[in-house]
Amino acid sequence: MTTTVELLEITAPRPLTVTQRTSLSPGLGAGPLRVEGRGAPAAAVRGELRTTVCPEAFGEPTEWVDGALQRRADGSFTVVGEVAAGGWFRVEVRLLDGSGAVLAAGAVEPVGIGEVFVIAGQSYAVGCHERHYSVDDPMGRVVAASPEVPAWRYAHDPQPGIEQRIDPQVFTEFFRGVVGEINPGFPLGQHSPYKGSIWPGFANRMLVLERVPVGLVHAAVAATRVGHWAPGSQLFANLVDAVALVGDFRALLWQQGESDAMCGTPTDEYVEELTKIRTTLVDQTGVDRPWLVARSTHHPSDDDREKAEAAVRRAQDLVAELPGFRAGPNTDALRGPDYRAGVYRGGHFTALGQEAAALLWAAEAHGLLRELRVGVRRSPSGRTP
Repeated sequence: MTTTVELLEITAPRPLTVTQRTSLSPGLGAGPLRVEGRGAPAAAVRGELRTTVCPEAFGEPTEWVDGALQRRADGSFTVVGEVAAGGWFRVEVRLLDGSGAVLAAGAVEPVGIGEVFVIAGQSYAVGCHERHYSVDDPMGRVVAASPEVPAWRYAHDPQPGIEQRIDPQVFTEFFRGVVGEINPGFPLGQHSPYKGSIWPGFANRMLVLERVPVGLVHAAVAATRVGHWAPGSQLFANLVDAVALVGDFRALLWQQGESDAMCGTPTDEYVEELTKIRTTLVDQTGVDRPWLVARSTHHPSDDDREKAEAAVRRAQDLVAELPGFRAGPNTDALRGPDYRAGVYRGGHFTALGQEAAALLWAAEAHGLLRELRVGVRRSPSGRTP
């Protein structure tokens, strides 16, 4: 007697999802794959997963492996198993009865097991730069999402970001303290023509270096001080949601400090605030991953704030020596008209500055992965020159 195999509705992962790998070897490593859906037959007691490699993709296929099955009364289900890293993959799931007969099956593609980075900070992290950049990979294995735009998409500029979920005081301080002084003369916010970022360039390099898909989760908000991210704020809630969106990630990339230099935030206050943000985020999410902290304090509209910038840079260097943190790139080294656009061209990085910052970030992230492979960490305060 032939048993009819029912079709499962797959609700997660959605196409273009990248899941963080948890091992780096053998080969490209491996990571957990969580498949959720609806339509599980009542007789299902086992779940299995497999992946097949899309043409020209990275990695090796994973043949059918047992996955932990949770089946609920309404027919919804979850199957979790470990598969080889790489991608894009076609993911297949099947549910079996006690005799091993396949009762239901479903599939989704493309899905990747690779490297995921959460991005937080202010405008240099958001993407307020001169040129729009795109994903180089013809297979589109660099994707982006945000708590406000949670559906993964190709990570071409402009990046999905945070436009609505922002504490009112951020806008109040920005318009009173910044716009009132410099009168930028170009549209702000979602209407600004300056929406290029450093992140396609960063991820394009990471894809080539690591040979796995790359996912970017954006939580940065322009014009924010470190204090705006304190636990209890909307920005902190966005960080919690960013972690929830992916479940796990390689590192949080923190590019922030210009507003604190403008406001004169003391060194010890910056250290205390940033440490509290990270500690509380780990406590609330249970996900403890390193934060790479850029030396990022300079804005070309404020060339006379060297003392204030130095105080924040000192704080960023001190934070990088604390557990859970690591020095990110020194993007303050990118100064002058070659790297920084004038205020009437966006006031942030030029196209060359974007390329240079992307390269510096890729060097730091790849350095982290290289050290994880060999089990040796560099001096915490070491920075890319």
